[in-house]
Amino acid sequence: TTPNFFDIPERQPPALVFTCHSGIFRATLGSVFGSLILAHKMGFPSEAMKTPYPINDKSPNFDRAEFAAIQQLVHYLPEGLHIKRQVDVIIDQCGELHNMRTAILESKKNLESITEDYIIEGKSAKQHFLQRCVHDLQRYFYAICFNAYLHQEFRSLFGITFTTWMQSQPDLYNILRNLNISERRTSPDLLIRGDRFLVADDYLGLDVLSSQMDVKTSNFRRVPGLPVYGMAQPSRE
Repeated sequence: TTPNFFDIPERQPPALVFTCHSGIFRATLGSVFGSLILAHKMGFPSEAMKTPYPINDKSPNFDRAEFAAIQQLVHYLPEGLHIKRQVDVIIDQCGELHNMRTAILESKKNLESITEDYIIEGKSAKQHFLQRCVHDLQRYFYAICFNAYLHQEFRSLFGITFTTWMQSQPDLYNILRNLNISERRTSPDLLIRGDRFLVADDYLGLDVLSSQMDVKTSNFRRVPGLPVYGMAQPSRE
């Protein structure tokens, strides 16, 4: 879809279909980004337009993902709280199988609950859940940045790309570099082994939504009220 498509008021938006290996994680990420684009065309849900919750820096609410990096991001972006609230509402709409915001806290709790380390997916459980925390936080961070980009560029029909927009604001990368403060204490052997850079693909092998019978693919779903769809990799059928 070209940006010019969105310059025609009466034209119906296209259907957006996102797929990944399991139909859960990356498909949800795509659904969130696609829904944000359509929301700027069709309007956000009324819930997204309510006054956002203020952030108490000294007593953050982790259920609302008020982590240190997100606090910095919200303070940096113009109308940051409003932009974050819009993203949160869209994430909840797309969260039938996976909620990108609450997943951060779930991984944090899993990490903090480990009393004796063990092996999971071939690596230390502490390392596994630490990487998951950082990975989930990065996705949420970029979703907020993407919505800020849309606020700035949608009306001008995307005069610059999202990548160029990010590169024009080095402060955003400074915040990103500090997502994981444990990196400051990383031992050389972890870097040599590449533990900080391995990302395991998530595959549950489960048709959670039982959509195989109807559409021949797992975890097929639609974002309520929008032509945005997510699913697992379809079979040849």
